[in-house]
Amino acid sequence: MHFHQLSTEQKGYKCYNQSHKGTCPRALGTPSPRKEEARRAKGTGDVPETPTVIAKCPRDGRRLQIGLGTAGRFWRVESPVSAGEGGGARPWSCKLCGYKRTGGANKVCAHLLHERGHEVRFCSAITSEKKQELLNKLAISDAQAHARRASQAPIDPASFVRSSMPSSSRASSSSVPVHAPTPTSTPTPTPTSTPHPTLSSSTPSGMPYVRQSRQQTLHENWNPVLKEEVDSAVARFFYHDHIAFNAARSPYFKDMVKKTGEYGAHYVPPSSESLRTTLLEKEKKLVEATCETIKKSWERNGVSLLVDGWMVPYSRGEMYFISSHDASDTGKPADVLASEWASAIEIVGQSNVVCIVADGEPSNRDAGAIIENLYPHIIVCFCMAHCLNNILKDIGNLDWISAVINEANSLVSFINNHARVQNEFSKRSTLALLKYSDTRFAYNFTMLHRVVKCSGVLRGLLLSDEFGRMPEASTSRGRQFRRLADDVAWWENISHIVDIVHPLVHLLKIVDSMEPCIGKVHEVMDRTIEALKTLVKDNDRYEEISAICVRRWDAYYSPLHAATYMLDPKFQDKKQYADLEVANGLRIILERFVQDSAARRLIRDQLSKYRTGKDASYACGDAQEDRLRVGATLWWEDFGFDGPKLQQLAIRILSQACTTSCLEQLWSVYGHVSSKKRNMLGVQRASDLVFVSANLRMLRRTQCMEGDLFREWEEVRVSRDVVFDELRPWYEDKGKEKILEEDCDDYEGTNQREVEQLSTKV
Repeated sequence: MHFHQLSTEQKGYKCYNQSHKGTCPRALGTPSPRKEEARRAKGTGDVPETPTVIAKCPRDGRRLQIGLGTAGRFWRVESPVSAGEGGGARPWSCKLCGYKRTGGANKVCAHLLHERGHEVRFCSAITSEKKQELLNKLAISDAQAHARRASQAPIDPASFVRSSMPSSSRASSSSVPVHAPTPTSTPTPTPTSTPHPTLSSSTPSGMPYVRQSRQQTLHENWNPVLKEEVDSAVARFFYHDHIAFNAARSPYFKDMVKKTGEYGAHYVPPSSESLRTTLLEKEKKLVEATCETIKKSWERNGVSLLVDGWMVPYSRGEMYFISSHDASDTGKPADVLASEWASAIEIVGQSNVVCIVADGEPSNRDAGAIIENLYPHIIVCFCMAHCLNNILKDIGNLDWISAVINEANSLVSFINNHARVQNEFSKRSTLALLKYSDTRFAYNFTMLHRVVKCSGVLRGLLLSDEFGRMPEASTSRGRQFRRLADDVAWWENISHIVDIVHPLVHLLKIVDSMEPCIGKVHEVMDRTIEALKTLVKDNDRYEEISAICVRRWDAYYSPLHAATYMLDPKFQDKKQYADLEVANGLRIILERFVQDSAARRLIRDQLSKYRTGKDASYACGDAQEDRLRVGATLWWEDFGFDGPKLQQLAIRILSQACTTSCLEQLWSVYGHVSSKKRNMLGVQRASDLVFVSANLRMLRRTQCMEGDLFREWEEVRVSRDVVFDELRPWYEDKGKEKILEEDCDDYEGTNQREVEQLSTKV
């Protein structure tokens, strides 16, 4: 792209392209009336004292002519030079960071706004507020320039000439030829260089003209036909290649369109081979470099290695995908798993890893024993989401519960598999019946919960005359369900089962969070078992359910759960030291994490002050108020300074994960990249693609790349990607008492807002 600026020697426009001699044949317009008036006032032909230069608008990429004073608040002139030297360039230094450079406003803006391609160093001291202020100044300058041109340069219809380009080129871009009067004092010399392919050096009337290389913002209204063609082309790509409509919200899609428009009509997209090889490798290196900022927090907060076919370090709500392992040939024996886990530990750093979280398979348990022998300071925990899923699965297999589940599942299948019945149900209800699925956590009870919510509609439909006239009503299953619809005891039994499992599903919702909540698992599990006493009236049935909960909890329990329970400030007033299980768990953690006995003794002294609240930082009013309001790690950062050793230990262990359910998202990503549409990519290339995709999502959540640009996109994508989407309707029922809600306010509030946002958008 070439730019033009007033040259007083020739009283026309001089091109900055060094290959053009004299006046550029693409010059256009007349000298600015403001500049002419300034020259006449001075009586000379010199350029005014405050020169103007061409600068790039950072919002839409347009080049505009602005004064050097536009960014004057942020830079100072070192040694003013005459405007004729170097095309308005002058030495300047940044007031914010001290950077020195020679150039015009274009380089000043590039330095302050971090624009690439200008060979200037980015300003390290400018804030987002100052950036926005400069953007506003540029926008105002652009608007004023448009207003001046509109008022001072009336359009002469006779001055417009038709482009000599082919009609196809004119249809694909906006050509606006503008008349440039021939100067009276100096004839226009013949150009010696070849004109730009998109420009014509002459017209039938002998007048030079230039085609604007980019549409102005208002051209969307001036050229609606062209915009409709572009929109249709984008939509056609979505329709033909089965692209999800939600992808149009992606900030990367919008950035792609913007960069393509800045490049111009001659952009050639990369080939499929480039996308799967060189560009993928380049993006992987870029993501690795960007994630280095996250790795800096690992030493202080510690890392949990989440293992579920993937190697993912987790640190205080941030996941970083490392790699996957192809076990097609070797399977998953304990020694192979332990070897892979050890490799991941070395990548992350032995001193950074606090625990490994895996599911409860026997091979994982054996591999965990090997790892704990190799690395005594690392704790191997097992996924609490799998623990709760196994509890719910065992409860669902009880005879008196499985019979009800099977009947309800048959009813749902009967409604969904008959078009006439389903159509009549849809007319009466705004909710859909959920299908039974063995691959989802707690899906049988979620299906029951939806049947309870639709019980009025289901009973009204099955007992209605409309259903009685349908052929399906005369079948054996139709008659069976009509009898069930009139069976009050059966509906009460379903509602009772839903009430029994409600605390367990609520706990499942708590652990299904990107926020660290390991310190709350022990207390909430105890209260869940206690709540079952009031929900299950029959003593024999209560004994069955409580035995299942205790057996599964013992199998998944870890000393880390006890230590985090002891140090969670929300339970500071609890007498956990009286619980032998909790006290013994804390002792094990101290012995494995702190090798020096004197350091352990110091931590115990600080722990005693924390429990009794004797130190000012623990007992102050703000500390007591915030322990019920903010997260555990944040509380220790704010109020744990009176016990620095205990503070360091508490932050490290309370920042860890307790579930691998978030890794289920990676399986869906891998399913997309390793499919027939992707030509069955090799394991390494598919792993690289998952690495880039997973870590780009993580970077969006932590907003490490583009600030707040991804928030709107993530509000939808994160909620829909969570593995427990089907559990979210469970908490829409405001009539049911949230038994544990008062005990988990800080986590429940966040998750509830996500549910409300999802229900609003869907």
